[in-house]
Order: sequence, then structure tokens, then C-alpha cells
Amino acid sequence: MPKSPSADHDALKFLSFDLVTYHFFHWKKGTPFADDQGIYNRLTWWEKINSGKQLTHNRKFLTVVPVVQLCSMCNCNL
Repeated sequence: MPKSPSADHDALKFLSFDLVTYHFFHWKKGTPFADDQGIYNRLTWWEKINSGKQLTHNRKFLTVVPVVQLCSMCNCNL
């Protein structure tokens, strides 16, 4: 089945979304709000979710959604 131009557009859209969220979740440290008095300056957003607890519902959701998007764009079967 030939690919449509909209499929390429969707793939580019999801790739750019994933790159932007990866940057802000895992690389950018601190917080955009000035009223925290610097207590989060050394933490990324991912480290601040649920006070650093692993395998919470929020972290699972934020991990599964990009994987499902990728599989849907690659026509993979889950």
C-alpha cells in the first residue's frame, strides 16, 4: 500500500512532538516559575513527577503514549 503525503506529515508531527517533549522532560532543569525559590533547579521535569517515585500511573502513561504513537505511525501490530 503506498504511503500518503498526510502519513508523512503525521510522522513528522509526532517526531517533532517527541523531540520537544524529550528535551523538556529529560534535559531542561529547573522550573519556569520564580516562586519556588530554587528548590527544583537541579531536577528535570521527569524527576519531579510524583516526587521521584518510579512506576506510578503518571509515569507509565507518559511512557506508553509515545510508544503507541510510534507503533501507530509505523503500522505495527500491538
